[in-house]
Amino acid sequence: MKKHTILAILLIICLFTLVACKDSTLSGKYVISDIIGDPEGITFDEMDGMYKDLGLKVTDYVYFEFTDGDSFRLVLFGEEEAFGTFVQDGNTLTLTAGGGTTTAEISGKKITWTYMGGGQLVFEKK
Repeated sequence: MKKHTILAILLIICLFTLVACKDSTLSGKYVISDIIGDPEGITFDEMDGMYKDLGLKVTDYVYFEFTDGDSFRLVLFGEEEAFGTFVQDGNTLTLTAGGGTTTAEISGKKITWTYMGGGQLVFEKK
């Protein structure tokens, strides 16, 4: 009887571990939440204001989407700019699309991606 109780407890622990891992997955939509150091001096508030003036929400037009597998999609200004695969190594994402590779950093529910020119876009999980 003790063996069955121990086995049942171990199975419950494994189940909770799997559920906890599922919650920490990268999959989902990450919408723009900040712009840091844009070479042209554009701030998030300015970009957000431009979209609001058009009756739009910037978060509907600038975002990353990650699948449960290893695929991602980057949408900038409402158009798919990149579609490819990713590899997560700790807090670093390596994104590969169209023959090129770039990296992004993960911190909690935020992804910070450095784009050409040195500026950074910050995306937050929706």
